[in-house]
Amino acid sequence: MRTHPINRRALLGGSAGLALGAAVSGAAGATSASGAALPVGDLPGWKQVIREDFTTAVPRGGFVASPTTYGELATTCAAYRAYGRRLGVYGNGPVNTYGYYDVSKTLSTSGSLLDMYLHHDTATNRNVSAAVFPFRAGSTTNAHLYGRWSYRMRSYNATGTNWACVSLLWPDVDSQWPIAGEIDWPEGDVRAVPSGARGNVAGFFHPRGAQSGHEGTVPIPGLNGLWTNWHTYTIEWLPNSLKCYLNNHLVLSRATRVPSTPMRWITQSCPSNDNRGAPLRPAGSAHVQIDWVVAYDRA
Repeated sequence: MRTHPINRRALLGGSAGLALGAAVSGAAGATSASGAALPVGDLPGWKQVIREDFTTAVPRGGFVASPTTYGELATTCAAYRAYGRRLGVYGNGPVNTYGYYDVSKTLSTSGSLLDMYLHHDTATNRNVSAAVFPFRAGSTTNAHLYGRWSYRMRSYNATGTNWACVSLLWPDVDSQWPIAGEIDWPEGDVRAVPSGARGNVAGFFHPRGAQSGHEGTVPIPGLNGLWTNWHTYTIEWLPNSLKCYLNNHLVLSRATRVPSTPMRWITQSCPSNDNRGAPLRPAGSAHVQIDWVVAYDRA
């Protein structure tokens, strides 16, 4: 599994934050810190196959990437003892000119939240971030052909600049990008800005058959939602049908050039790119928090 660069397009503009919407439908667990409970159980037409609420606290430093098996946690770390093979992470290594993945410096769980702390680490003189993803039961991947993903996210105390995050469906076989397509929902700079492009929710659909990362790209509108507010993001992917939702509001519906090969879900952060794709040097710090993640296969 290779690192995936944050996409290069500018975020959509807007001046007002979207009000917190309803969570995904279906049975739910106890009310969470984000105001929307973890969805529990199947939905009409969908069988729940992944449900992660991050209920076991692990302090920063407790997540350690496996030194031998890329994409997995070290079996000796506290996070592995807490979550076993339910979670995977990118191994330590460069993101781009200005960034470095290091889960031991960035990831922690507490209060049923996963926290990704994006900052400059003075001990290593690196701008550190991370990527994390849940595994399917009995497997060290979450890749599947078609499915439904929902996840509750926000940025918190984003006082720095040029830090970005993306949750995406990415081809299970890296070499199939860009022709296999890609779905980025949401994606963008996470800073706390009350108006303008930076800090606003947006996303991008990269259609199947593209010969470059830009060809045919379709923006996914964020309805003026802000990264600093809790939102429920959903990707619903079926043959010749792709739908994206923000708090149960349909924001994208496509029936052509929809990906048709297995894809895997990842949330990753790193320094932002400018409009031409060149990495930007980040400053200050930011947190990206995930309250819960659920996934479904077609029933």
